[in-house]
Amino acid sequence: MIWSVIAEEVIFADLGQKPQPLRQMSYLGRQMLVRDDDKGGAEIVMLLSSAPADYIDPRLSPGRRIQYR
Repeated sequence: MIWSVIAEEVIFADLGQKPQPLRQMSYLGRQMLVRDDDKGGAEIVMLLSSAPADYIDPRLSPGRRIQYR
């Protein structure tokens, strides 16, 4: 049983889909986990940094699409 303010349609929306693999890469000198897209770029999934200032930099925020090729 799940008690959440998030609708169960949102929670279980991707239940039947295979998740795309993540990979670690360096972007702007910072390490992060990304999910590649078909357009030669990627979506930032998680920033891997010990510097607090990196987490308030909008260029490094999760969900942002980046071009690296």
